[in-house]
Amino acid sequence: MTSISYFVLMSRSNIRPANLTFPFVFKSTATLQEGWLGMQIHTQILKLGLLCDRLVLLHLVDMYAKVGLLECACQLFDESSQWGDDATSTLLWNVLINGYCKVGKWGKAVELFEVMPEKYGSTWSTLINGLMKAGEIDRAMELWRVP
Repeated sequence: MTSISYFVLMSRSNIRPANLTFPFVFKSTATLQEGWLGMQIHTQILKLGLLCDRLVLLHLVDMYAKVGLLECACQLFDESSQWGDDATSTLLWNVLINGYCKVGKWGKAVELFEVMPEKYGSTWSTLINGLMKAGEIDRAMELWRVP
């Protein structure tokens, strides 16, 4: 039984899912490339009042990016900007940058990278890896050489 099946079973049994339920559900949703299902689960998260949970939000943005719904991912990212520069915020930047690279919008990925308040090694790796996968080897090498 998949995590999505468990989620449906929980809903039918009137069992309220916890914040730790959703990372697994979103991973399954992304693997299945079922963006419409992710949107329905997003609605449930809003009803449950769990969108303010950083773990839930991070995995929701990640799911949207992985299924190619970058407008939804970007909107959630923009709405979460009040979080500041903590580790979760950095992960959100990385997820969005990786999502844009994945769909070949490396220009947008680079643009996000350039305005990112604080860049960590993981962020550089995310962008360089995304550019390499997109075939933008020269641009990736430029970033690699930056001190």
